[in-house]
Amino acid sequence: MSPARIGEHESSLEKRITFPNVPGDYTKYVRCEAKVMLGGTIGEIGCYGDAKVDPAFFRAIHLGAKSATVIPATVAGDNVNVLMLLTVLFRQQGDQRVIAVIPNHGTNAKDLGMSYIAPQKYGRANQYAPRSEIGLLWVDTQMSAQGKATDTKYLD
Repeated sequence: MSPARIGEHESSLEKRITFPNVPGDYTKYVRCEAKVMLGGTIGEIGCYGDAKVDPAFFRAIHLGAKSATVIPATVAGDNVNVLMLLTVLFRQQGDQRVIAVIPNHGTNAKDLGMSYIAPQKYGRANQYAPRSEIGLLWVDTQMSAQGKATDTKYLD
């Protein structure tokens, strides 16, 4: 198996994300899980971060993912669908802005460094088959330690 990779091509996720207009100096990490389809398109992406991450960062990732591609995973030379873990770093210092897409959640960064590719799941369970009678609803909410949702905003 060859895992899906972010790549540096023109339609890579890193090049498709537009920096959100959030004032101040900061470094924000947004962790995501993306369903990578046979041709390398991102069929679906779900992201999360701590309570200090402005919803504009999540929207920027979702909008970028709509037109982004990754290098697809292969098994025995054939492209396969996979579930890929990634982190998007947003850093703003003065007038300098950086977006970096990292192919992991950082769990093993101490031992493997920042650029290791996290394990990816593939197989029938990861093939995206939307159920049109249900549809999708994108929301942003804060979860309390007791599991209660607050500050819920409907995004799409």
